[in-house]
Amino acid sequence: MDITEPASVREGVRRVASKITGLDALVLCAGKNRISSMAEITPEEWNRVISVNLNGAFYVLQAATPLLNDGAGVVMVASVAADTGAPRHAHYAAAKAGMINLAKSAARDLAPRIRVNCVSPGVTLTPMGRATMERADEDYAKRKLLLGRFAEPEEIARWIVLVASPMNSFMTGATIDVNGGRTLR
Repeated sequence: MDITEPASVREGVRRVASKITGLDALVLCAGKNRISSMAEITPEEWNRVISVNLNGAFYVLQAATPLLNDGAGVVMVASVAADTGAPRHAHYAAAKAGMINLAKSAARDLAPRIRVNCVSPGVTLTPMGRATMERADEDYAKRKLLLGRFAEPEEIARWIVLVASPMNSFMTGATIDVNGGRTLR
């Protein structure tokens, strides 16, 4: 489904609903980034990045909420850029900051039946993260991250699983920063 199109999302969720009885977890992890200075960002680029990163999360959450079982956990994957801002990524940082507040609003709206939280990773060695790092300073990790390295995808995935799981039964509306100490530098 195309998460930027509400009708496509509703149809995709309808197809899922025809095959399952409910969801115990929902992870909203779609992301799109373009590396452009603020002066270079066109309205079309701005809208596309916001649409994938923020609007898509809202459309999927809205459509899938009726499928969520009591006690379900929703995890939105934001970014350290939501807290720090990001040169050449203004649209991405803005969308991820909006996602953190969408999670807080959804937590208020869906409680006590459903927990909604955010995991906010730093640069992760996914294809998108690697593309971002190709344009970063060579010593970025050593200068900007207390741990001196980028995250492996599995390190972020473990946090997503924990935050979504019933082991995390008393947290909602929170953001877990998994960024190697980026916000401390």
